[in-house]
Amino acid sequence: MKFGKRLKKQVEESLPGWRDKFLAYKRLKVLVRLVSGSSPHRAVAEATFVRLLNDEVDRFNAFFLEQEEEFIIRHKEVRETVKAVAGEEPSEAERAVEMRKVRREIVDLHGEMVLLLNYSAVNYTGLFPNLPSGWTMTIWRLFSSNIFGHASPKKKFGRFLKL
Repeated sequence: MKFGKRLKKQVEESLPGWRDKFLAYKRLKVLVRLVSGSSPHRAVAEATFVRLLNDEVDRFNAFFLEQEEEFIIRHKEVRETVKAVAGEEPSEAERAVEMRKVRREIVDLHGEMVLLLNYSAVNYTGLFPNLPSGWTMTIWRLFSSNIFGHASPKKKFGRFLKL
C-alpha cells in the first residue's frame, strides 16, 4: 500500500481531534516535484518546501508536547484516584465499581499514548518519501541528533535546514 493511502487510512482511524494534526503529505509531495524538476521557479519552490517542512515539524512538536503534558496530568489524576480509593473504607461493591473505573481510565490513557507514539512514527515516516534527492542523509542526521537524545527533551523533532 502506498504511503499516501496508508496515511489517509491512519487519519480516518485516529481520534477526531487529531485528524488535522497529521502531515500535509499532498502539499509536500507537490513541492517535491517542483524542487526536483528543472524549473525557473525551483529556488522559490525550494524555499517554500523548506518553510512548509519546518512548519510541519513545529506543528508535530506542539501537538506532541501538548498531548504529553495532558497525559502527565491524567496519569497524576489516576494515581490520586487510586490513593483515594485505597484510603477509603467503602463496601466491597463500591470499591469494585471504583476500581473498574480506574482500570478503564488506565486502559484509555495507555491506548491514547500508543496512538501518540504511532502518530509520531507515521509523521516521521511520511517526511522521507517527500524529500528531494540528496536531502535524505542531511535530514536523517538532524532527526538522529534531535530525536535520539542529543537535543532538548522538549524538542521531539528537528528543524529542517538545507545544509
